[in-house]
Amino acid sequence: MKFEVIGKIKGKGRPRFSNRGNFVKAYTPSDTINYENWVKTCFLNQCKGQYDSSYEGAVKMKIDAIFEVPKSYSKKKTRELIDFEMPYLHKPDRR
Repeated sequence: MKFEVIGKIKGKGRPRFSNRGNFVKAYTPSDTINYENWVKTCFLNQCKGQYDSSYEGAVKMKIDAIFEVPKSYSKKKTRELIDFEMPYLHKPDRR
């Protein structure tokens, strides 16, 4: 199966903590939940009927993240990136 998620890449946010009396509650930030739901929606819309929801087991995945060349890069560095002479070594969710 293959599907595409359009938009800015977002990494999973760190859990947040809040005090509830003598207890500490951990929760996932809402923007992380929204992005995870967006990826799920893209998958369900583009892969209708191609998967079995009762499947349990290991999954192999390949993720291709496509970026624009940063404007701060020199012309030489930009050309090297575009010609695949130099890899873009930043994490996809780098800000």
